[in-house]
Amino acid sequence: MRNIGIFGMLFFFALSAFSQDTIYLDKQKRWIDDKDKAHQYCIRKELGKNDIEVTFYNMGDTLLRVQHYAAFTKEPKGRILHGESVLYYANGQPSEIYHDQNGKRHGKYQRFYEDGQLKYECLFIEGKRERNVKMYYPNGALWRIEQFSKGRSMGGHVFDESGKEADFYPSERNGFPGGSVAMLKFIAKHLHYPKEAVREKAQGKVIIELKFDEEGHIKSYEILPQSIEHPLLRKEASRLVEEDMMPLKWERPVQFGEFRNSVKFPIVFRIRKS
Repeated sequence: MRNIGIFGMLFFFALSAFSQDTIYLDKQKRWIDDKDKAHQYCIRKELGKNDIEVTFYNMGDTLLRVQHYAAFTKEPKGRILHGESVLYYANGQPSEIYHDQNGKRHGKYQRFYEDGQLKYECLFIEGKRERNVKMYYPNGALWRIEQFSKGRSMGGHVFDESGKEADFYPSERNGFPGGSVAMLKFIAKHLHYPKEAVREKAQGKVIIELKFDEEGHIKSYEILPQSIEHPLLRKEASRLVEEDMMPLKWERPVQFGEFRNSVKFPIVFRIRKS
């Protein structure tokens, strides 16, 4: 009987060590109880201290990604990625594999074509690209090689599919005149925090997606669903985009070495402590 008791205790602790929960998520990726209002769901599995494996699915049960966290909280801002993440195509092939360390990208990063062929690879050190970024065409031929130091491009080479060198362009470009730092300064200068929103202590992010034509001109924009729902903050974000940002001369965005027809960025409303 004593052995049975010991076995029972070990079985209980084994279940506890690898306990799992099904969690439903809304469009803002927050936990919700109502399955009918869910945008996605995930299965959270406690593997050990600071090791939580979370597997995400759409509501049609298609696997989206498997990620590891040190903390996986109800609100997204409290979550800390820590360990390997694998994102999937609808056909079940990995689209991206990367690693994080305490919330910062750290280690090898890879992107793949839908048939499993390697497309892009680089190394991150504490959130910044380092050393060589390499890209490949679907046939395996080298597309680009680019040197990075502390997150900054030091230049490189771009090739066509026949191996002939082409004009170089950076593998990362948000399209804003002067780059990402200039964009942050521009937003800080031109953003007008609505007084009523300040009185209400309303804070949060409005996520904007700008859409470009083939020439790099802005065609339209959209406020994405994961944005804060406060109407005054959304209205001011729209004003900033329409009046101040869209008239500027942008370049066509580049991400992971490919030209993009859209770019996403947050407009952050945060009340400064006096």
